[in-house]
Amino acid sequence: MAAKKKVINLAMVGCGGMAGAHLNGYQELLQRGEKRFRIVAAVDAALDRARGFAERIEGFAGWPVNTYASVEQLLNSETDLDGADICSPHGLHHVLACELLAGGVNVLVEKPMAINLPQCDDMVEAADKNGVKLMILSLIHI
Repeated sequence: MAAKKKVINLAMVGCGGMAGAHLNGYQELLQRGEKRFRIVAAVDAALDRARGFAERIEGFAGWPVNTYASVEQLLNSETDLDGADICSPHGLHHVLACELLAGGVNVLVEKPMAINLPQCDDMVEAADKNGVKLMILSLIHI
């Protein structure tokens, strides 16, 4: 008998402009039958934006989504979080990624990775130190 595959629990961190494009992609994956992930949390300093994202996810996915105003709240509350998709303003990528990586969470961050090379180095070091993955998303539109 085949082992049941683990469902990957994700958080959306930053619920502004680019996050909407990411959410559209996740919605399309679910509509096409992909069931190996769940978005379980939405995080934004503007909590009303996080709540709006949570409502949208609940509408197309059918499961509850928790909302938080900070990554600290997320890490203190979500005990089974596997990954986070960071779509915050560029200047926050480094801070949010390092906090999540230190918390043992795999991170996907929208480009640019950070705003300078030392911040990029910090992010790579945090991933290595904590045994988690750091992935940078860079779409090329043709």
